[in-house]
Amino acid sequence: MPDITMPKLSDTMEEGKILRWLKEPGQPVEVGDVLVEVETDKADMEIEAEHGGVLREIRLREGDAGPVGAVIAVIDDGTGAPVAAPPSEVPTPVTPVEVAPSTPEPAPPTSPAAPASSAPQPPAPRKADAAPGSAKVSPLARTRAAELGMDPTTLKGTGPGGRVTRKDVEEAHEPSTPAAPPEVAPAPEPGQRGSGTVTVRPPALHPKPSVARSPSTAGAGDVKRVPLTAMRAAIARRMTESKREAPHFYVTTVANMDLAVQLRAGLKASGGAAAAVNYNHLILKACADALRATPEMNARFVGDAIEILPDVNLGMATAVAEGLIVPVIHNADQLSLFDVAARARELGEKAKKRSFAGDDLAGATFSVSNLGMYDVESFVAVINPPQAGIVAVGSVAQRPVVRDGQLGVGYTVHLTVSCDHRAVDGARAAEFLREVRARLENPVRLLVPQDEE
Repeated sequence: MPDITMPKLSDTMEEGKILRWLKEPGQPVEVGDVLVEVETDKADMEIEAEHGGVLREIRLREGDAGPVGAVIAVIDDGTGAPVAAPPSEVPTPVTPVEVAPSTPEPAPPTSPAAPASSAPQPPAPRKADAAPGSAKVSPLARTRAAELGMDPTTLKGTGPGGRVTRKDVEEAHEPSTPAAPPEVAPAPEPGQRGSGTVTVRPPALHPKPSVARSPSTAGAGDVKRVPLTAMRAAIARRMTESKREAPHFYVTTVANMDLAVQLRAGLKASGGAAAAVNYNHLILKACADALRATPEMNARFVGDAIEILPDVNLGMATAVAEGLIVPVIHNADQLSLFDVAARARELGEKAKKRSFAGDDLAGATFSVSNLGMYDVESFVAVINPPQAGIVAVGSVAQRPVVRDGQLGVGYTVHLTVSCDHRAVDGARAAEFLREVRARLENPVRLLVPQDEE
């Protein structure tokens, strides 16, 4: 097609924001060339050219946002005729559309406005890219630097291609942060958790305990207002939708992990790729194989039907500084344990950098959320619609167990599956957890191809 449109880069994406054009009007384009960087509600993504030719026009400039499917640029074959355009089609001039940014974050700096012209103009360079050799700066890093009064272009980036990340900004600022005088922080509201809304004072100051002021007497400066990022807004919207529309129910089991602990120790001692396998990888593989054994769980409710999905694409809930992101291990049931581990590590690294490509964030049919590394014994997770379920995984730890009527100590893990009752019933959920538990309690099955079990 002659048009470059805003692709749907994740299941929750509704619009994208142009971060940086890597091509300018008039430049040649080959298939596979990276044309533009786009910020979604989940990550910064790169869009590659699917057709060769010449970039004829840019319709959305840096800092502008547009909905999924919107035309953001046009490619022609170098003669002025759009690539693959029908013979009867007559190209018409297109006026760039002004689209409001998708988040309340400040737009990247642009060069002074030029006089209006009918000819397409190249996108104005961002401050971070204005001078040769200056660092590329992520939107989050730019916003954080503005809050701290720093120039992010002077920093050395640790992100992809030397990109300056929010972490780089905060680490560079930390040594020069002046000590603040002792102040009394207001007490959090009942039930309030650490979400960035309470100012934390430097521990070295040791302020004396004091009775916190009530909301009625607190000054206007006591509340720190944190605008929602695109990611947090998407989480709020999707989770509200899930709890409002999907009737959740929960089923919990406890798996004996003694043999799994032994298997992991043996793999670690063997070295190589096997040494990197951890408990989360074992659980991901067990869930993928259990979904193949109980296909009714690999489903979604679509209003007038329940769709049983042919591919097991496992969403891996991953915590990042800005919230939660769910990269996808596609066809996880067809992968070996070591392939699942390698793919999970790769996606985990991408999540840290918020830099994904292709369908890394799209197509999940079921999800796994693991808080075991935080020493959480058990919890329940919220379903990511339109999926029918999600497994919440606690810590693998030694706990009291009863064997043959005798009290002892063994390694266990709590597994709780949250289900959409419109698509799944309790018996199916119990069968699914039984399949997961059976594989974790006899982990050799995780090393054998599923069709050979």
